[in-house]
Amino acid sequence: MSQAILPSPLNDGANNAAGAPGVGLPVVARRRPSAPLTVAVSALIVLVVFVCALLHGVLNPLAMEQDTRLGSVGIGVWGHALGTDQLGRDVLALLGAGALSAVAGPLVVAVGSMLIGLLLGGLAGYRGGFADGVVSRYADLVLALPAILLAIVVAGVLGGGYWVTVLVLVVLFSPSDVRLVRGAVMEQMSGSSQMRV
Repeated sequence: MSQAILPSPLNDGANNAAGAPGVGLPVVARRRPSAPLTVAVSALIVLVVFVCALLHGVLNPLAMEQDTRLGSVGIGVWGHALGTDQLGRDVLALLGAGALSAVAGPLVVAVGSMLIGLLLGGLAGYRGGFADGVVSRYADLVLALPAILLAIVVAGVLGGGYWVTVLVLVVLFSPSDVRLVRGAVMEQMSGSSQMRV
């Protein structure tokens, strides 16, 4: 980390002769790490995980099958970079399958709730009146519910499954987007009506 002494009115000779405490000390400026490098490294890590999640079936299509004859193999064995579990399944392939779920589910939740927010929030903000009242009550109702508990209950009632839970989370996370878009559209509408007057 580089340091530089910056000129300051506090470190000139006249103030230093006055004998004031702390006067005359150099001002040291420190450089922070550059943000673009940090962002680039983070984006590279996310990109590698995303590509591995998408290509895990293409790179090793038979790795998920059980091979109980193989048993547990240590790390670094040819064909199994991270070894195998007790059933003989490749750990790297299992990580790829888990990464696919870990990337796809949150992506669907984010995009789905954003689309619902754009649609309902835009409708409520632009039309106002009855549509605004219905959409606002929907947002208030969903925000009042405990989201995780409701997702567990609905997934249990509907038969469970990963994608059922993702769909429930899309609905439960949409009210914040609905309110944000509604407020932005109403602000634009009030601004445009004031400009016309």
